[in-house]
Amino acid sequence: MSLMVWSIIGLSVGVATCRLLRGGILAGLRDAVLGVIGATVGGTLFHTLASVDVAIVHAGSMVAATLGAVLLLATSHIVRRGADASGPA
Repeated sequence: MSLMVWSIIGLSVGVATCRLLRGGILAGLRDAVLGVIGATVGGTLFHTLASVDVAIVHAGSMVAATLGAVLLLATSHIVRRGADASGPA
């Protein structure tokens, strides 16, 4: 159950990121996938560190999933911006 909630959170954060940055379809797909991955990692880390049953949807895991998605997306955009600024090698 938690995995489904984390996926929805990650997808929502990814779509919101694409909308805010006015990305295209491919950027939106990339952001959605990265959001789901980040949310899953954040939620899993919370459940592992907090020793909470994964079957239970916990408010803390939802916050951790949101932070995981935001951090992964922010890192991705910073890295991509740096790669775009440096140009081809």
